[in-house]
Amino acid sequence: MISNAKKKLMTIAESLHRRVFGHEMSEEMRKFLGNLSWSFFGGIIASGVMLIVTILAGKKLGPEGFGQYNSLLSFATAMTFLFLLGNDTGSVRYLSDREHQNKKGEILTTSLIMVLMQALIFGLLLFLFFDFIKHKFSFDDSFLFLGLVFSLLLSLKSLLDGYLRSFHLIKKQSIVRIVDSLLVIVSFLFFYYYLGRTEYYFYAVSISIGVTTFIVLGFILISNNFAKFSFAQVKFLFNYNKFLIFGSIAGFVMSLERYFIGKYIGTYELGIYSAYYVASFLIISNLGGIFMNVFWPAAIKEKNNLKVILDKLNSLFLKSFPFWILFNSIFVFAVIFFMGKNYAFNSLYVILFPISSFVAFSFSTFISVLNIDRIKESVVISFFCYFILLILIATLQNIMYYLVGQIFIYLIFSWIVQKRLNISFMKI
Repeated sequence: MISNAKKKLMTIAESLHRRVFGHEMSEEMRKFLGNLSWSFFGGIIASGVMLIVTILAGKKLGPEGFGQYNSLLSFATAMTFLFLLGNDTGSVRYLSDREHQNKKGEILTTSLIMVLMQALIFGLLLFLFFDFIKHKFSFDDSFLFLGLVFSLLLSLKSLLDGYLRSFHLIKKQSIVRIVDSLLVIVSFLFFYYYLGRTEYYFYAVSISIGVTTFIVLGFILISNNFAKFSFAQVKFLFNYNKFLIFGSIAGFVMSLERYFIGKYIGTYELGIYSAYYVASFLIISNLGGIFMNVFWPAAIKEKNNLKVILDKLNSLFLKSFPFWILFNSIFVFAVIFFMGKNYAFNSLYVILFPISSFVAFSFSTFISVLNIDRIKESVVISFFCYFILLILIATLQNIMYYLVGQIFIYLIFSWIVQKRLNISFMKI
């Protein structure tokens, strides 16, 4: 039955490929879609479960509590960039490259130890400056402590997720993602409906339980691939990661987006923004994650054909844009409706958030292509893009104006990335 369904899906995919790109599917594309189908299977189920959790959390916590959670998530996500310092990207870059097949074990082990050492060093520094950070950013003890633990878990999950796709364990990765999401919803229901807790941080604890399970299972799945630690690989990875360290600053800055919204516009408004944000970005971030899960390692393997890949991406984005806006607008409306009357309906948000999510994903996809061999340019462009976005929040202090500005900024910087890529293609 599964085999027949897979054949039907492949037939549909081949038909769509001819319509979108105007030619038959290559063998490499067939392999890509085969992996994508498993990634899609796991991602859709996991994102469906997480959507249910998000709606329940939004209803249970209300705009204020939901805003507090998203402020915590923003802080934790920002800290992951300091813990990882680009090793999640750098390790996948070389683990997926055919030129480094005989060093995969050493790269895996070395990158993991580097991340653990970085996490230890930054953890100690944060512990030493705990009181300073707490007073400077007006954090309470529980917020800061939970934020640091949460960020460490998210860092390790990101790293393990990258390892799984680099070793083409897409099917097992999909199963682990489903287990992760199911544990989150069970934990959430236990805390909020069985124990009757109402504090926002129990939502973060629920997420952490799922993330911890993902990390443990991920380690088990890749355990046979470890090799000796290599100082030569430290130097090798650092030559790539040194630019990503600067990029980590850009990621750190942008990850504080929702924290800045809470600071400059208000926690209640952050709760409203986060509800629309989650509704619009949840699908594209999960579908995009499903796509990038397979796309980036595949693009690295085919790095000599990036011009063809870029042309296909442009064609795909242009033709899918109107369908996405229509579908996602309906989805945003439905999510806000189910979250309850505490979340005011705004027709402009229903249009602007889907557009914003689409152009943001397009920008991140083009940046990922630039990341393959032009990492220095990638991090500089990303830094200026994200820095300008935060300036918009601080200066405009209005969600509507910020959304419009955000859309234009992502479009401008997507154009810049493509211009840089086209220049590099001309040199080949």
